[in-house]
Amino acid sequence: MEEGGSLLNCAVEYRGEGNANLVITIKDRGLVIRFPKSKFNDKCLEEKLATIIGYFNNVIKPRLGERFLYPTSLLRISSQELEFVKSVICRERPLHRCLKDIYYPAGILMPDLTHPATHFNNNKGPTLSIELKPKTGVLFPENCPHTSLCNFCLKQFYKLQQGATDKLSDYCPLDLFSGDKTRMKTAIRALLESPQNNLKIFGDGVLLHDQYTANSDRCVKFVCGMLGDLDVLPDLLVAALSSEYKHNSTHYLNTTRKKPAVSQKETKCDKTKDPRVNNCSRQFQQRKSLTCSRGISREVAPAPSQQDRRICSDDKPVAGSDQGSVLDSVLWLQNQNKTTDHGAQEILETLLEEGTSLEDIQATLVLPEQEASKMSLELNQLRNYVLYATAKDLSIFVTLQPTHKSSPKNCPRIFVDNASFCFSVKVIDLDPKPLRRISKYVCKKDEWLNSWENWQQRF
Repeated sequence: MEEGGSLLNCAVEYRGEGNANLVITIKDRGLVIRFPKSKFNDKCLEEKLATIIGYFNNVIKPRLGERFLYPTSLLRISSQELEFVKSVICRERPLHRCLKDIYYPAGILMPDLTHPATHFNNNKGPTLSIELKPKTGVLFPENCPHTSLCNFCLKQFYKLQQGATDKLSDYCPLDLFSGDKTRMKTAIRALLESPQNNLKIFGDGVLLHDQYTANSDRCVKFVCGMLGDLDVLPDLLVAALSSEYKHNSTHYLNTTRKKPAVSQKETKCDKTKDPRVNNCSRQFQQRKSLTCSRGISREVAPAPSQQDRRICSDDKPVAGSDQGSVLDSVLWLQNQNKTTDHGAQEILETLLEEGTSLEDIQATLVLPEQEASKMSLELNQLRNYVLYATAKDLSIFVTLQPTHKSSPKNCPRIFVDNASFCFSVKVIDLDPKPLRRISKYVCKKDEWLNSWENWQQRF
């Protein structure tokens, strides 16, 4: 927002929300505001917002680098503007999200990542934006309550039991982070079939589908109008997510191919038993046979060949570098942590028993790197755990626009047959997770496991 500007004179629209934040877009400014949500109207969130910005600048930016980031700032608005926003968006909000509301007249201001001018400095041509919330790509068995299911797949049973979804998703984050192009495309196709809260596709800033499927008429029409075929989208996304992201980079896709045959052994599940176990259990079994391409410690994993580079390798480009793909960088952030939820809870309880306040502990976790190096081992373990918690819940934005004469000369490009597209990759939702949530993570996993056990009793 420009100084002196007012939301009362802007075209405000509802963009979406999660458990902690609600996002609106200011259509005529190419901006979004992310408001923190709360259950109580008397809660002051100024410190929380300042912490988010401090964490972004002091912790995230030095590690992730600036290739995937846009600057954020604190925006304060009047109580009249806040009431105006609430009146505009009230009918758009999902009922199950209304247990919390926006009460505090301040938020995080950032560019609208669905707006072409944000990425390409122009408003020409159709713009396709895909928001992915990939979740955890690290196989961390000690932090998984189920012996054969990753946490994302285990939680599917809980969401189904609670009515948050009407079917179990076939998406598994281990596939997306695998580095194997076939499995990565399988993951994208699963998200298209059941987006839930992990995939959103925008056409010229408008969400094109609901949480149940991305194969809506409006979405298919827009994507096909840009790419020629909806089946091109998984290939294109895999290229954008797994390729080295830098200025002047060029990538090529050949779409004149047969669609891959579905392997009964690899992707089909026995629906009479557990429609998720067959997929995830391969990752745990393959750990033992040393053929798993993700989440294995370097001590036991075979060295990858140059032709089959693994995304999750520990020798990923160092923090803040200008090399590597976005999935490389996200997985590297997740791999910094070696502490389980139970372990983090024990560390926190010990520090509290020693007389350190929760507020003081939380404050140390957002300090600049040079100050963090002076902290105790326990605080550094918590710091890496919080970084992991942030990285497993972030979002990746991939935005594409057909290349034309006024397109930026140094923008990364993807050629799909004879068509050329500028593309941009950005990462958002990089807030530090409150330490008080650690105990909730532990309890929630018990609930997920109970939901799976209840499902098993049906057969």
